Amino acid sequence: MEVKFTDTFFDSLNNLMNSKRPWYWSFWRNLYYDIKHTVVNMIKLFPVVKRHRSWDYSGILLSLKIQINDIRKGIEKYANEVDETRIPKVEKMKRTVELLNNVIEDNFAERCGYDHDAEYFDFVPVKDNKDLCEMVTTKRKGYEHIDNGKALKDGRILKEKEWKELINNLSHLQEWWD
Repeated sequence: MEVKFTDTFFDSLNNLMNSKRPWYWSFWRNLYYDIKHTVVNMIKLFPVVKRHRSWDYSGILLSLKIQINDIRKGIEKYANEVDETRIPKVEKMKRTVELLNNVIEDNFAERCGYDHDAEYFDFVPVKDNKDLCEMVTTKRKGYEHIDNGKALKDGRILKEKEWKELINNLSHLQEWWD
């Protein structure tokens, strides 16, 4: 390829336009694909943009979940890889998406048996100072067998365990493309 330089911008532009591959053709072709992929990504990632808050990490996790799910679908459908190596990768991706979903929904206590209807909270005035109130929890009738305290402790343990598994899965992220 021969590169020509002239003294003025318009002379250089004229030389580019008279070449065998005009610059405007590649410009418009790239612009078309850039716009096309931008629109597709805006539609696909709209839930992420809608839920993104600068003080919360759930938007980042939701974006990661959507991207890993897309990659998993592509590997399942189009990968030229033997099943012995492809299937474990896909299963690990599915598990990672499931873990990301659990963290986004923050459903650990509910999965351990926490019931929101089992107790209600009431504010009772303090005996010594009528201006202050203390919160008292009371079990509802029919829910006496539910131990929400144990469910909250078990939920915290489950959350720590699943976070460790999620971080471990994400540490092997690069291997999914090898």
